[in-house]
Amino acid sequence: MESIHCPSCKKLLAKGTVKALEIKCPRCKTFLVLRAKQSPPTERPRASPLKVDVHGKSAEKPPFKDL
Repeated sequence: MESIHCPSCKKLLAKGTVKALEIKCPRCKTFLVLRAKQSPPTERPRASPLKVDVHGKSAEKPPFKDL
């Protein structure tokens, strides 16, 4: 759990985790805007590579026949 203090007078304003917060200090009237740091994007799984035979052609059959 995180403690959020006024940067001017150091009054405790909140405790907890912050995604986004806009608050005015009741003691010194300083307006405070907090936003969570963006975490690095999670890596999505990639599609499996296409299997290729020794002649450079796809080793898998297409899912349908061409007419």
